[in-house]
Order: sequence, then C-alpha cells, then structure tokens
Amino acid sequence: MTATAATPATTPDPGSHPTSAASRVARFKAGASLAAVFRSYAKRFIPLTALAAFAAVPGLCLTATYPLEAAKDIDDLRNRAIMLSLWNLAIGWLPGLVVLGAASGLVVRHLRGEPCFIALEVSRATKKLWQLVALQALWLGMLAPFVAVMAGAVLMWPIVGPILSLTFAFLVGSLCVYFFLGLQVSAQAVVIEDLSPIGAMRRSQTLTKDRRFAVYGTLLTFFLPIFLAFCSVLFWFLSALPIEFQFSEAVDAVRRTSLLIAACHAPLNMMVCVLHAVIYHDLRCEKEALAAAG
Repeated sequence: MTATAATPATTPDPGSHPTSAASRVARFKAGASLAAVFRSYAKRFIPLTALAAFAAVPGLCLTATYPLEAAKDIDDLRNRAIMLSLWNLAIGWLPGLVVLGAASGLVVRHLRGEPCFIALEVSRATKKLWQLVALQALWLGMLAPFVAVMAGAVLMWPIVGPILSLTFAFLVGSLCVYFFLGLQVSAQAVVIEDLSPIGAMRRSQTLTKDRRFAVYGTLLTFFLPIFLAFCSVLFWFLSALPIEFQFSEAVDAVRRTSLLIAACHAPLNMMVCVLHAVIYHDLRCEKEALAAAG
C-alpha cells in the first residue's frame, strides 16, 4: 500500500487506498471525470445546493437593495454598476472560499465512500480559511509577472509591430496557462490533505505531472458549453430590452441584469468546485494506483 501523510484518526485521508483507486480509474480521462461531476452533484444535490445558496444570498441581497435609483445620469449609473460588481466580489470572497473547501470535502469523501456531513465540512473549511486565503494571494503574486509581461508586449505594438507584439504576448499567455494548469488542485490539497499553501502547490504539481493537457481538455470541455449557453441567455435577455427607454427603465435593466448574473454565478461556481474536486480525486487515484503497481 502506498504510504501517505499521516492524518488524524477522526479524519480519514481520501484516496489513500490503492486497491480502491485502481478500480476507480485506470487513467485520468476528461469524459470519465465530467460524468463523475454530474453524478456527484446529483448524489449530494441538497448539501451542495445549500452551499451554493449560502454563497449567493449576500450578493443577491446587496444587488436587490443597492441604491441604483440614486444615480443622477447614465455615467453615474455605470459607475454605480461597477461599484456594485466590486462589492459583490468583496462580500462573496471569504464565503466563496468556505464553500470551495466544504464542497471539495463533500465530493471527495462521497467518491471515497466515506460518511460526509455538510456542517462538518463547513467547519473544516472554516478552520483552513487562512490557508486558502494565503493560497489565493500566492496565485495572484505569481500571476502578476505574466500579466505585466503580456501588457508590456501589447504596449510595444507601435515599436516592434503587431505581429511580434501579439506573438510574444500569446507565447507568454500560453506559458502562463501551462504553469497554472499545474496548480488546479492546490485548494483541494489544502482541504483534504491539510497541507500548507506551498505544500499544496507542490502536491498539485506532482498530481498534474504529465497530465496537464488532459486537465486542460477537461476544463475546456466543461467550460466552453456553459460559457456559450450563458452568453446566449444573456444576449437574449439584453435583446429583449427596448432600444429606447427612460432613465428609470435603464436602472431597472441594470438591476435585473445584475440579479441574473448573481443568480447564475452561484450554481456555476458550485459546479466548478465539484469539477476540481473530481479532478483531484481522479488524479490522486491514478498516481497512487500506479505507485502501488510499480
């Protein structure tokens, strides 16, 4: 049996049994993982929906009560809409991290066939909140140089020409995507294995080694249809608005659009949490099964 990091007796470490892991997946595949996402959501529908509602309620309440009507003109309304979006991000940040941790615990323990309870997973995620905050801070710190270099490449357009400028920006962007594909299951490693942020990133790099393109295919297959469907719904919603309307109607349109986005964000974000938990579980099963066989 493959050796794993020691964990408390009251918190079994998921994915640590190679025999079960070998029967779970022989090789990480996008199709199998996507099917597991929907099965996991269906099996744990009530607790996962409750977590999504917990994350959505603050934003919906703020959007419903934000004083958009106090705007003096269209420019003021636009600025207030931007501030509303920023406030939604701010108040949803920490609850979103708790939901990420709790959903990851629920899904991974469900896949392992272990008992899982929403209150216990929320408690575990809350205790690891500072680690998840530090992990996100590290992510932003590592992302900043890539963004700065890409922005610099675009700004060099008048000097080096569009072809060189865009080619360099594309290459740097591709390197950024490849690098961050290796960190996709860092949060799950923090929650499930109780690792430090640095240790979780190293663990994620190990799990995704030689599997980054498979992870990329899984994410692309999952996100592309959802993105196209969301854009279609939003386009239909906006096209139904009158071409010419009064200022009061503009305020109402902004609020309804903001409410639609806030309402759609919570379940989509929950699906993303479930997706990453399944990817983490399947990658870990594959790695530990191969280690046991070798």
